[in-house]
Amino acid sequence: MIGIDASGNIICNDFKSVFVTSTTHSGNLGGLAGADTICQNLATSAGLPGTYMAWLSDRTDSPSTRFTKYNDRRYILTNGTTIADNWTDLTDGSINAPISINENQDTVQESGVWTNTYADGTRYSQWDPTNYYDCGNWTVTGETGARGYTGSTDTTWSRQTSVIACFTNYPIYCFQQ
Repeated sequence: MIGIDASGNIICNDFKSVFVTSTTHSGNLGGLAGADTICQNLATSAGLPGTYMAWLSDRTDSPSTRFTKYNDRRYILTNGTTIADNWTDLTDGSINAPISINENQDTVQESGVWTNTYADGTRYSQWDPTNYYDCGNWTVTGETGARGYTGSTDTTWSRQTSVIACFTNYPIYCFQQ
């Protein structure tokens, strides 16, 4: 979907931007709202339009419940690389390219990334639904959190098998809504 704004600039709305943050944070992100604010502030500073939310799950919400699911929009990195053709493709267990580009179009070093989310966008609960792996709803550093990996294109892009101490500093994934 292409259009022209009031200044005569071409607008292409057939995609939603995705990036991994250039900043790292402990698991105390200020909850989902705090993580969303981190994403939004970095996107705004980089001149990226729109609203951004963190690809994170806590005890009640996840990307599958919080995000707008676009089946008519591609998900692309800030350098233009397509990671998925639509929501269904994004959440089918693999992505086309690793999410290793930050909001400034720079390649980041491969690392863990806070998520607590399966690749299908649902909350990770492992085998025990009372173990949340969300750093106390993303508000503390004294627990454990689940992570993904910025260098992966299989399900581990969103969810690796091990959990990590919440005092560890990792980036987060941000998705335009």
